Amino acid sequence: MYCHSGDPEEHATPTFSPTTRWQHHKFHLPLHPSEGSTSTSTPSSPKFKNRNILARWIKAHVGYPCNEEADTLAKTAITEGVVVKALKPRYELKQHLQELIFKKWKNLFPNRNTGRSVHKVVETVYLKPALWRREEILFVTGHRPFLSFLNHFHLSYSVSCTFAEVDGPIHKATSCPLTLYWRIRKPSTSLESLWFQRVLENLNSRKK
Repeated sequence: MYCHSGDPEEHATPTFSPTTRWQHHKFHLPLHPSEGSTSTSTPSSPKFKNRNILARWIKAHVGYPCNEEADTLAKTAITEGVVVKALKPRYELKQHLQELIFKKWKNLFPNRNTGRSVHKVVETVYLKPALWRREEILFVTGHRPFLSFLNHFHLSYSVSCTFAEVDGPIHKATSCPLTLYWRIRKPSTSLESLWFQRVLENLNSRKK
């Protein structure tokens, strides 16, 4: 797309004199109230602050110095590009890059502000999958359907459930009256990390 003002014959050396149209395929938006009405397919005219710009699509690069130069440079890059020789095979470079990313991830994970609920269960990162079911993932991460998670993203007005307690995984599993039939003993704050690990390791707890 090429932006200019004035007559089309002045494309080589455009000057920004007052113009009255913004033209785009089937669109024609008048910029001055005095200009005649457009076709029925034309949307309502917006209130432009700058009325000295004409924008339109062009069919070719010929006659437009900037576009011709960009086209020339693009063709040069394709035909005369810099040859890069890799000193190692592709699979080895890919493996090395994966190791660097994993090392950085491993160093950042313990000190980040996010993912703390997962850090209570998985204290370090590794590439082997945990093989958790969907319900177990939601329980560990504290994501849906807990109100504490929904409120964080402004999808709920409160973090408290009907019984005026913070609606989170521990509340649902230990003290919520709605889950009385499979309630588990509530852990102390200092033992929450160990509690999550034991719950996920215990087959009966996982079934609940």
